[in-house]
Amino acid sequence: MDLQRDDMHFDLVIRGGRVIDPANGIDALRDVLVKRGKIAGVVTSAAPVTADRTIDARGKIVAPGLIDLHVHCYLGVSTYGLDPDRVGIRSGCTHVNDMGSTGCFTLTGFRELVASRALTDVTCFPNLLGFGLPENWGLSSTASGATGISAEETILQARANPNLVRGVKVHCEPGEFSWWGDRTFVAALEVASECKLPIYAHLGYLFPEQPGVERVDPDVMLDEAIARLRPGDLIGHAYSGHQGALIKKDGSVHPRARELAGRGILLEVGYGLTTTFAATRALFDAGIAPDVCSSDAHGITLGRPRASTDFANALSYTMAGTMTKLWALGMPLADVIRASTVTPARVLGLERTKGSLSRDVPADITVLQATGGEWELTDNAGARLRVREVLVPTHTIKAGRVHELSVMEMVEFQQEYVRAGLRVEGLELARRLGHCSRIASGQWWSDPRARREEA
Repeated sequence: MDLQRDDMHFDLVIRGGRVIDPANGIDALRDVLVKRGKIAGVVTSAAPVTADRTIDARGKIVAPGLIDLHVHCYLGVSTYGLDPDRVGIRSGCTHVNDMGSTGCFTLTGFRELVASRALTDVTCFPNLLGFGLPENWGLSSTASGATGISAEETILQARANPNLVRGVKVHCEPGEFSWWGDRTFVAALEVASECKLPIYAHLGYLFPEQPGVERVDPDVMLDEAIARLRPGDLIGHAYSGHQGALIKKDGSVHPRARELAGRGILLEVGYGLTTTFAATRALFDAGIAPDVCSSDAHGITLGRPRASTDFANALSYTMAGTMTKLWALGMPLADVIRASTVTPARVLGLERTKGSLSRDVPADITVLQATGGEWELTDNAGARLRVREVLVPTHTIKAGRVHELSVMEMVEFQQEYVRAGLRVEGLELARRLGHCSRIASGQWWSDPRARREEA
């Protein structure tokens, strides 16, 4: 950028931070300049500029606005759905993508009641189960059966809402296969091909298996996904500790997991209630790194009790917490940020306007503090990980507008949902979904009386 030719006064200058902008190959101390809601330049910190507002980012990380490709933000439809701005701007993300909370029969409500009202940019991958994720969604899906799967209606909704619908979601796991075989996958391929959209395939146990049906071998689910997915499609929950993903029943890495990169199939974290440190370490040791970092934040994850007296675990199931865990497990920070910016922008087909600090793109920026201390994080199997730094978002800049963040707001996530009635005892059920006999037998979904008694 030639500052001699430009006005030297800007609306906002973010000074002295470690700018990590993988799209432009930048990892250095720089100033970021913002004017009229757009990036005006990334310059050396010695550049003589003035601004209406300055953020001192010395000792902090300045990145393109984080994009969480996997949240559940259909607020009000179920306790699963969160406020999009709580998992978005207030958690350091300028864009969130709802992964399957809505389907073709509920997408109009999602557009009008959620996406159009949020400060955070919101898109979605509709679920091929047409009702999405209402309360007790396992029961509603199995009760509606095949009538709830409509490629035709999903295509109509995708065409009517091209700025909102950026892909489609399907479950490739033993429970759903026991009910419908590959019917949802066939519908997803029809929609994706017709509308030129990527497919997100959830791997790892989720649904209760249909009673009386021969159990599907979870170790074949990756084969089923590979047979259907195309370059640019995604495998979700790739670092899951649940059976049916990239870790086999015997704990070893699935031999076909190494094929995925060569096939152009992307791996997504979707931390949520599935990822474990053991599975992540095993796959990292095999040279299998994620392409997309994402939180899978939903009402259960953010309602969990803290395991320590600090705020680390309140952050643990947000985007910043997922980034922290990947970094602590050995993924270079620049690669973590790439997986949180560049790649999800490309998946969403928005790489021209998101995921970088390129000049003249909207000024969507996240400032992170690598906060030192002695932190203890936990995973979904109860394993503990001690780290000396956690990533804490301090500012989210959306189209040039600055939102200052407070860690206490993130603790409020947990306090709010516990107050709302998600009791600690009930939440423990979700700790190890894949090993929960009540869920495996379908009782959690099909017997409301049991759920009331548990609460």
